[in-house]
Amino acid sequence: MSIFKIFLLFPIFCFVLFNTYDGKLLVKKINNVSPQDTHKFKKPYIDSNARKEFFISDLIIPQYSKNNTRINSHDPYAYPKKKGTGVKKKEAPPKFPLPEIDTNQYNDFYLVPVYYATDRSKKENTLESYYGNSRSTKDVLDYGLMHVSIPKSHRRGNLELPNMLRVKSKYEPDKFVLIRSIETFQEDNYMLSLSSTLKNSSNKDIFIFIHGFNSTFSEGAKRTAQLYYDLGFKGLALYYSWSSNGSATDYIKDGTNAEYSYYAFKNYVQTIIKNLKPTKIHMVAHSMGNRVLTLALKSIAEENSKIKFNQVILAAPDIDAAIFERDIAPKIKNLATRYTIYTAKDDRALNASEILNGYIRLGKVNKSIAGFYTVDASNVIKGDLFNHNYFVSSTNVIDDIRALFERNEPPEKRNLVKNGDFWAIKG
Repeated sequence: MSIFKIFLLFPIFCFVLFNTYDGKLLVKKINNVSPQDTHKFKKPYIDSNARKEFFISDLIIPQYSKNNTRINSHDPYAYPKKKGTGVKKKEAPPKFPLPEIDTNQYNDFYLVPVYYATDRSKKENTLESYYGNSRSTKDVLDYGLMHVSIPKSHRRGNLELPNMLRVKSKYEPDKFVLIRSIETFQEDNYMLSLSSTLKNSSNKDIFIFIHGFNSTFSEGAKRTAQLYYDLGFKGLALYYSWSSNGSATDYIKDGTNAEYSYYAFKNYVQTIIKNLKPTKIHMVAHSMGNRVLTLALKSIAEENSKIKFNQVILAAPDIDAAIFERDIAPKIKNLATRYTIYTAKDDRALNASEILNGYIRLGKVNKSIAGFYTVDASNVIKGDLFNHNYFVSSTNVIDDIRALFERNEPPEKRNLVKNGDFWAIKG
């Protein structure tokens, strides 16, 4: 075979290797599982009668002998050590997650509890692809709780993910941010679990994160955990995942799905407030996720609701700037204690969006909008090819959001400088 053919075939070989190996490091075939006992264990769970193999990256599938005696641990936090060293065993998780990150329980990583709601279709293949990229055909949201591990070697502003070619290392929580477990709930039990956790927490605040364009369910979950950890947030982290297709080529479809999802998100937020009555509720939306957020807020305002949010963060919003200023901002401006719009002149993703849509995006406009504070992050952009994820990759921006969440500090008391009728983060 010529060198030229090897050069052409090598990327294909790597892609096939990556996708066929994914999830098979710890393969468990579900046989002889007692149906009466399945409720005791953390989902995901697939009925053994369906004769399916379930590929996951954690030991969370119970196995039984022929006489229904349990023969393995269901510990969702066990993970493989390096070759030849066996499996670390941890204590079983509490009934409800600890309201704050326990920094002492594990040697190599921290566990972050993340409650979620999604209108995505369910796949139940692996922890990484438990939900798909299309809309659910059901009229109700899916609810659940996941635990995401953050390695103790984590650096603020980074999301440690395995390299595509590092197959053997991709399940090591001491190196990478990983989804460790997923448990699904019906809505009533979801609210009971949230209520119990919030009641036992010293901090009664909540923040909700809404991901942007080209994001899978697992990617958004890891971002939620990273943001929660990097902010040092002491309340509850909630994650809303709309049906982004997770592909850079599906921009138009993602835009349609984002606008479709606003109604379900609005109902979710209203249900959370009604059932939990948190002290403060903050919201952070990124990129196209701001379409979900702002349309929901507009609908809430049109209902003459008395709901009042605390901090609402619009990070790199992929919204038509003129439409936002004329049709949305005047209606929603009184729904929050403070709105902050983070922008960047060199946001390449929004440059592409402007070309596709024909009009400038809100995340590139540096001007004053009544009821909203605009903060230019151009001086501190770092961490990604498209200069679009700076709200989680720049520690300067993370610190600015933290000052808002914890103290509601006005711009003049933060690390900002006045630049005309907007503010800019100091480089």
